[in-house]
Amino acid sequence: MESIITTKNLIKTFGGQEVIKNCDLSVRQGEIYGFLGANGAGKTTVLKLIAGLLRPTAGEVTVMGMKYRESREEILRNVGSLIEVPAFYDHLSARENLEIHLAYMGIQDADIESALTRVGLPGTTNQPVAQFSLGMRQRLGIARAIIHKPKLLLLDEPINGLDPMGIRDMRHLFLSLAREDGMTLMVSSHILGEIKHIADRVGVIAGGVVVREVAIPELKQKHPEGLEEYFLDIMSGRAMS
Repeated sequence: MESIITTKNLIKTFGGQEVIKNCDLSVRQGEIYGFLGANGAGKTTVLKLIAGLLRPTAGEVTVMGMKYRESREEILRNVGSLIEVPAFYDHLSARENLEIHLAYMGIQDADIESALTRVGLPGTTNQPVAQFSLGMRQRLGIARAIIHKPKLLLLDEPINGLDPMGIRDMRHLFLSLAREDGMTLMVSSHILGEIKHIADRVGVIAGGVVVREVAIPELKQKHPEGLEEYFLDIMSGRAMS
């Protein structure tokens, strides 16, 4: 299967310290790739590098067969992302915030009401975002990430702030985006149970390096104790394969 994301020997340095170290990963077209790692392992930094929000110190990021230095605008038109806490114009409505995003993207024919309904925010079109709960803001951030129907969706801890019903709703949405809309999703999370429910493959990052990539069916076969135990074994150095 063709890769939609490839990183090779990726390095990112902050203040002289290597945070990402010769990081290689591959995300295949059409899959949901779960990106796992402890706090501070480098998940968010890698996602920012893939999204074009940061420039690598060394190494390469290839997205849809293209490099940012040659095809930045074309890549960005086909990528949606929710990385860290989403920021909005609080005095404006959900619709107005999405209209500003669409204008920035140069898109005129998007269905705003449909996007809001899809993320569980029907009837909030004109409500000021200042009145939104944390979970509602997270849902709006996901709506903003998908409204231009990207080929690739990058989600950093997307279920933060959601209650159990909201988590279930997002699980169904992510599966629908992959299976019905044909999007490729790369999802970071510290909630291993949720990744187990949606991911086709997982990559585990530790100390700025992707130390393991494995398909979920293979993981279940080799490690019937489950994803959580497998992850903890990797973190402790016990898992060999």
